[in-house]
Amino acid sequence: MCAREDDARLYCQGPCFKPGPNNTLLIVATDGTRLCETMIKADASGIPEFGIIVPKRVCGEIDRMLADDEPTDEIELTISRAAISVRSGGNRISSRLIEGEFPQYEHIVSVKNTRRLEIEKQEMLSACARCALIDEERVEKTTVQVEMRLQLSDSVVKLSVFNRDAGEIAEVLHANWSGGEILCGFNGRFMMDILSKCDAEVIEITFGENGMKPIGFIDKLDTSTRFVLMPIAIKHAAGFGTSEAA
Repeated sequence: MCAREDDARLYCQGPCFKPGPNNTLLIVATDGTRLCETMIKADASGIPEFGIIVPKRVCGEIDRMLADDEPTDEIELTISRAAISVRSGGNRISSRLIEGEFPQYEHIVSVKNTRRLEIEKQEMLSACARCALIDEERVEKTTVQVEMRLQLSDSVVKLSVFNRDAGEIAEVLHANWSGGEILCGFNGRFMMDILSKCDAEVIEITFGENGMKPIGFIDKLDTSTRFVLMPIAIKHAAGFGTSEAA
């Protein structure tokens, strides 16, 4: 989800596979604005400590291959300096790796946000989608980011999107929040992507003291996966519009 094949930065073109703690494999991907890290039980001792970057397209093919196999089939990864081979059941996929080194990201996912918003996932997802409708035509373009503003205060959540031609649309929700007042901006499209991947009906979204630190997501039904969304600057005091993503 977070990798982008059209990104000029090689490390953004596919997820990084690297050894994790206690016989686990870490799979992490980023496009510089959002990040996803998931941990699975596996013997990753044959993977270099700094990890390998697998093309996003190949990961999609691996996912389809595994969907056709029995859940009990063992998955075998064979890695050389420049290639990877994945075998499951009677199927095998091989590919070249992406050259380059994945950036250090641990300081991003380990940020200790002290303010936590507990909210129903579907309610938040639906509110974001309704706000994004103000720019429906531009939202259909994958290069456009939906600049959404979030205001938190006294158990009230206000989401808003501003469009220079159509004005402002806002949604007000009620949630478990006692962290004082926070105002932050983020890419609404990416927020919806992350929420749609969470399994729990109620999720926690964590914020730093000033709303400008990376936004974290806690899915209690899948504690092996972590999502991080970077905030963006708010361009207008009363609302803000959409612009081409960098």
